[in-house]
Amino acid sequence: MTRKFRIKSKSRFLIFLLICMFILTGAFNTMTGAYDALASDSPQGYISVNVTAGDTLWNIAENYMPSDMDTREAVYIIKKVNNIDSTVRDGQTILIPEYS
Repeated sequence: MTRKFRIKSKSRFLIFLLICMFILTGAFNTMTGAYDALASDSPQGYISVNVTAGDTLWNIAENYMPSDMDTREAVYIIKKVNNIDSTVRDGQTILIPEYS
């Protein structure tokens, strides 16, 4: 038993299709990261910082990274860029991403 559907109003059906298309496009872009909020905050370059006695990654992140960035995230980024574990040594040179 097949059921046939009739379109009573073409304009209402077109509006429904447009709304569905916008919702699906938004969902797709969100899932694929096309509208990543951090994309505009990508680093513009890097600065070299010489580590002095008593410096920690936490202090360096607070001093050089953007103030609106979470310090834990900033420490993670610095560790990832420099391929280091959790400590820095006196005299070591590390790269810090610059944000505009």
